[in-house]
Amino acid sequence: MTDNAKILSTNEVKELTVILSKFEKETTNQIVVLTINSLEQEPIEYYALKTFETNKIGHIGKDNGILLLISKEDKKIRIEVGYGLEEYITDWLSSRIVSEHIVPEFKKGNYYKGINNALKRITDTLENVSENDSNRTLRKNKIHISAKIASFIFCSLLGYFGGTFFYVIYKFYTGIFVSFFKGELSLLFFPIEIIKYVLYVFFTIPFVLFPILMLIHTLFDYDIYQLSFVFEDITYLFYFLTIFFLLTTIIAIIRIIYNKDSFGFSFFMNKNYVLGPLFTNGSGNSSSTYSSSGNSYSSSSSSSSGFSGNGGRSGGGGASGSW
Repeated sequence: MTDNAKILSTNEVKELTVILSKFEKETTNQIVVLTINSLEQEPIEYYALKTFETNKIGHIGKDNGILLLISKEDKKIRIEVGYGLEEYITDWLSSRIVSEHIVPEFKKGNYYKGINNALKRITDTLENVSENDSNRTLRKNKIHISAKIASFIFCSLLGYFGGTFFYVIYKFYTGIFVSFFKGELSLLFFPIEIIKYVLYVFFTIPFVLFPILMLIHTLFDYDIYQLSFVFEDITYLFYFLTIFFLLTTIIAIIRIIYNKDSFGFSFFMNKNYVLGPLFTNGSGNSSSTYSSSGNSYSSSSSSSSGFSGNGGRSGGGGASGSW
């Protein structure tokens, strides 16, 4: 029990610490309660996951840890559950515990009662779980391995077709830059073609990105939710577009130099480049436009040796709430 936010009295912290220590000795399941002042604008799911992984809550090989994270200023709560306990402390049950046992008491300012009620519900659920149920564990591991193999095959095939489609579209896209730098495509129509093919490229990205993320999750048990912050800040989109534009520009210039073509520039008139409808490559009568190259979370606020485990992993499951 680590009360950094000071929402409990000294005696209350001691009482909860005794309860948690006794429960861990009897069942080997490790429950950690952590209160903090602020999330510092981070999603509570991300903060909880990194805290769980950094402090290795639970025991190695069992992944039987649970983190109850409470942010005082943000008024948010998160129950993070280790892999080994996800079938018992499900997302549905975690959500019920938060909404029925914690939030009502926290709204009244009864922090100790809310935490104690939640811990009682969790410990009551887990106290009948047998630590030595080897047959269940063996079946679970077999299912887990089979699911990994099936997921790997599916994601590999999806990634292959998605990557092929992306390559074809991106090849057309770089062809626009080649035509522009050779003077075949004018400055007036260059942005129009760029916008058209940017839409094509962004349409194909999910078919490439999703299989990659799923493969990372499957092979390394990495919770891809940790990357969600990239999609929550438009700044990252700006960085991506800038890098994407510069990389394409460099590739186009290299293609022109490699093929020993001449650089050129046109303001208004297209030369050997015909603007096509939305679903064509726009190359028109040009034979050279597209064929010129045949070719841990270790912050001081989240890491505390006072509640570190010896190797448990979070399953990414659990539930969040606010009061």
